[in-house]
Amino acid sequence: MANERSLRPRFSILTALLVLTIVALSVTVWRQNSEVSPLRQEVRRLRQELGHLTIDDESKIYAIRVAAADLDTHRFRVYLPKNRKFVLCERIQTIPGRSPSQSQTEWFASLGGSGSSSTIDSGEFTIDVHVERPDAKSDQWNLRHNINGRGGGVCGTVMPWLNYRRVWTTSADVGFDKQIESDADEGLVLFELRQGDLKKFPGGYSVTSPDKTKEQPGVMMWIEPAP
Repeated sequence: MANERSLRPRFSILTALLVLTIVALSVTVWRQNSEVSPLRQEVRRLRQELGHLTIDDESKIYAIRVAAADLDTHRFRVYLPKNRKFVLCERIQTIPGRSPSQSQTEWFASLGGSGSSSTIDSGEFTIDVHVERPDAKSDQWNLRHNINGRGGGVCGTVMPWLNYRRVWTTSADVGFDKQIESDADEGLVLFELRQGDLKKFPGGYSVTSPDKTKEQPGVMMWIEPAP
């Protein structure tokens, strides 16, 4: 009997209190994490609504569209990875089609021609894109951009179809309220405006988006890694 009693584990009151304290702390930490997680998601959502980016991976491109006071201004907040070089490209007159089997990198390579390109610094910045008609009596249209604190640029040509705003159809990788992320090697389409298909009928008209697999009249701005 004496040997049996000596083999039984013995716990002091201090040990028991220590175990209870550890358990209580573990439960508290778990509850705090479960309560904080939804708050973090809400803060992230509110930041995006205000046009602020949340950078989860500094090796990727992030962007979100931000509301601007001028309806003809398309404003974007962009983050480009550091220690990488990028090019801001513009194309006017036409946009080549993209086949379903064509990668974005391959498509970008086909977009050379009428337009311009310039190196762009990495980091986070705001860029405004404008499609403007300098003279209301002219068919000349410009695609202009301005990067907050870094300057801007413009390219333009005669594009009569832009005189009829009803046929404008815009699209891009970047939208409002929710930021997008992109692989730095793939780049990003910031702004794309194409001539839509106008169909008239008695008492009105309708405009449908053009077939993007075919070359269409349009203007476009995108970011791609420097060669």
